[in-house]
Amino acid sequence: MTEIRHQTIPIDDSRNKDLNQHKLQAARKILEIGAAEHAFTGSVALVARHGRVALHIAHGFAMLFPSRDRMKASTLFDLASVTKVVATATSIMILVEQGKLGLNQRIADFLPGFSKTPKRNIRLKHLLSHTSGLPAWSDFYTRHTNQRGIINEICESIELASKPGTKATYSDLGFMVLGAIVQQAGGYTLDRFSQENIFKPLGMRRTCFNPPPSDQSIAATEFSNWRFQLIRGKVHDENAAATEGVSGHAGLFSTARDLAVFCQMMLNGGIYEGTRILSEKTVKQMTTNQTLELGSYFGLGWWMKTSGTPNVGERISHNAFGHNGYTGTSIWIDPKYDLSIVLLTNRIHPVREGSPENDESVGIMMNRKLSWGSVQRQFHNAVISAIQ
Repeated sequence: MTEIRHQTIPIDDSRNKDLNQHKLQAARKILEIGAAEHAFTGSVALVARHGRVALHIAHGFAMLFPSRDRMKASTLFDLASVTKVVATATSIMILVEQGKLGLNQRIADFLPGFSKTPKRNIRLKHLLSHTSGLPAWSDFYTRHTNQRGIINEICESIELASKPGTKATYSDLGFMVLGAIVQQAGGYTLDRFSQENIFKPLGMRRTCFNPPPSDQSIAATEFSNWRFQLIRGKVHDENAAATEGVSGHAGLFSTARDLAVFCQMMLNGGIYEGTRILSEKTVKQMTTNQTLELGSYFGLGWWMKTSGTPNVGERISHNAFGHNGYTGTSIWIDPKYDLSIVLLTNRIHPVREGSPENDESVGIMMNRKLSWGSVQRQFHNAVISAIQ
């Protein structure tokens, strides 16, 4: 398979016939309409098939307030929950391959606070597949200013919502715990471990936690009423912010180009340009639905395409896997078509969804006539229709 190189591959129908360029114009138009209808202020999309880039475009604005900055193809985005698969789940599975962790291993082996009933029955595979019984979310940031405090509260005070292994509930808490386990088993914090074992070997040069303040090419997220400032270059997620920007559930920043390389590694069965990150067996295990009997769509970290998977195009095949992020980011990979779709938007800028017209904190009212999810589904479908 021809692999994605680091240089930009020209979008030229004479050089890339894997997708119909005329039909891809419909996909472009969908993103333009999405910005015009305020589903997001700007977007960067990258589509690759058979290891070759067919579409890499930027549209709209990286920031509207307090000044207007144009979106660029190289813009850096806060990935939110896409962190879970690109950094955390991949790091955990590297440690499993190294023999430092086991999928059936009890979490209590690393965090003694999990030794009490019924948490003592939670195993690593439960956290990865969102079947641990831990609740979805808690406002830790109102009570803690570091990872240790949050993990201690999860261990000691958070009650399980269900018996481990009996129900699938998407949980940020589970991945916060996984981030702490990477540090325990790997010997380094999650940001350093993932940098040394994933991003650096793959040449993902701009992927990191806590990007340098000097980097001005970052898409802004929302005006935070908690921090009393516009968030740009710092993690949006409040609980990740409380852990100094590094957490297993959120905090990673990246570009469309870097994420396309990561996607290609997964499509290649764990290898990219001669560098192996994961074994083929591990990739298959991660991207197999572990919760089918529970009526859900979770693999090990990854989301599988099912009829119930949120905000995924209907025409994407049921072989596909991916993940979405709250800030308006997503990566979806479809082995049936040897296809990767990276779509990065700043959908919560300048204020998040809900009733933003009632939020006068920034003096900008957003009349969102389209949702980010509907635009993403339409974009996915348009890309699939361009396959030839």
